[in-house]
Amino acid sequence: MLYVHRYVFALIKTDLKQEFAKFGIPEAEHNEVLGFLAAGFSAAYGLFQIPAGMVIDYFGAHLFLTGSMVVWSLGFGLLALAPSTGVMYASRYTLGLGQSGVLAGIGRLTKVWFPVESRSSAQGLMGVTASRSGAFCCYIFFPLAMLYLFGDSWQTSVLALSSLGLVWAVLFFCYVKNSPDKHPQCNQAEVALIQGVDVAAPEASSKRMKVLTLLRSASDWGLVNAIVIALAASFSTVADAFYSSWMPQFLEESHGLEKQLAGLYSALPFIGGMAGGIVGGLLGDKLVQRNQGSTTWARRITGAVGKGSAAILICASLLVIEHPLAFALVLCVAKIGADISLATRWAAITDIGGPVIATLFALINAAAIGAGAIGSIIYGKIVPDVKGGVAPVPTDWYPVLFVVIGMYVLCSLTWLVPDTARPLFAQSSDTKGSNEADTASTDASYE
Repeated sequence: MLYVHRYVFALIKTDLKQEFAKFGIPEAEHNEVLGFLAAGFSAAYGLFQIPAGMVIDYFGAHLFLTGSMVVWSLGFGLLALAPSTGVMYASRYTLGLGQSGVLAGIGRLTKVWFPVESRSSAQGLMGVTASRSGAFCCYIFFPLAMLYLFGDSWQTSVLALSSLGLVWAVLFFCYVKNSPDKHPQCNQAEVALIQGVDVAAPEASSKRMKVLTLLRSASDWGLVNAIVIALAASFSTVADAFYSSWMPQFLEESHGLEKQLAGLYSALPFIGGMAGGIVGGLLGDKLVQRNQGSTTWARRITGAVGKGSAAILICASLLVIEHPLAFALVLCVAKIGADISLATRWAAITDIGGPVIATLFALINAAAIGAGAIGSIIYGKIVPDVKGGVAPVPTDWYPVLFVVIGMYVLCSLTWLVPDTARPLFAQSSDTKGSNEADTASTDASYE
C-alpha cells in the first residue's frame, strides 16, 4: 500500500500538467514543477527519518505504523482535492511525513519476527512484495481502475485508494503486534523458536541513543561501513527514480502510448525487480553459508555485480530506445541485476548493526532520500519539455539515462568497499559464544 500510494504520482504526471495549465503555469515549467513536487515528498520523507527511527526503537512499531498509514493516506487523498500548487505541495509533504518511518518500523518487525538464519530471504521477499510488487500493481491496475471504474477520473481514483489505505490501517492495528510474545495467536513454542535463536529480549536491548552519540561511539571501520552503504543507497535511489517517477511520462509523451499501455510497459522492469529481489535474498543466504557465516564477500559480490550488470544493460537499452516494448524488456532484465542488491543492503546493515535497530536504518535511509530529493530536482531540469504542443522524441531522453548509468556504476564500485565483519560498535560482536552471523542485529533499508 505504501508503494502503490507513492507511485501513483508517476502515472498522473500528464494529468497534473493539465492542472498546472489551469493554474497558469507556463508549459516550459511543467517538468520543473513536477521535479519540485517529487523533491517535496523526499524532503519531508527524509527529514523525519531519524526522529521516527528513534521513536520506534523506544516505543515499538505497532502504534507508530498504524498512525503512519492514517497520515500518509490522508495526505495522498489531498492531492485529488488540490485547488493550487500550494495544496499539492502540502499533499506531497504530508505523504512524505506519513511514510517517513515506515521502513524503519517494518525493519524492526522483521528483526523481531524472523530468526537470523532465514532473515535475508525474508527481507528479500519483503522488499519485493513492498516496493517492486507495489509498483507493479500500481502501474498495471491503477490505469485500468481509472478507466473502467472511475470514469477516467484520476481524482476519484486517488480518493478511492486513499480510503483503502485508511481501511488497511484499521486491519493492521487489529492483527499486527510488536513481537511474538505479544501476539495472542503465538504459542509459547513459536515464541521460543524465534526468540531462542537470535532475538533474546529484543525490547531490553533497544537503546535510545542520540545521533551524535551514535556517531561518536562507532568504531572507525563501523563508521566507514555505514557511510559507504549510505553512499550506495544514495546512488541507487537516484538511479531507480527513473523507473518509479519518469518512465510512464517518457512512454506517454515521447512514444504517444495510452496511459494503460504506458502503465503496462512501465510495470515490466518491476517484474525483473521482483525476480532480482528474491534471487538476491536466496543468493545472499547461500553465499554466507558457503563461507562458514562470513558475510563480507557475499555482500560485496551481490552488490557490485548486480549494479554493474544493470549499468551495462541500461547502456544497451539506448540502442532500442525508439522501440518502447523492446526498451521496457531490456530494462526488465536490467532491474534483475539492480535488485539483486535489494536484500543485500538490508542484510549489510543488519550485519554491522548494534543496539539501535531503527535509528541506523533511518540514518542510512535519510541519506538516500536526501540524494533522491536532489536527483528529483536534477531530473526535473533535464527531462525534455513539451514545446508548443510538440512532444520530445525518445532520443531527447539520453541525458536522463546517462544519469541512471552513472549512478549504477558508482553504486557498483561502492559495494566493493564495505567489510561487514566489522560492526558499527566493536563491543557488539564480543559476546562469548556468538558466531559471526549473530552480529546481524539491526534492520536495514530496501530501495
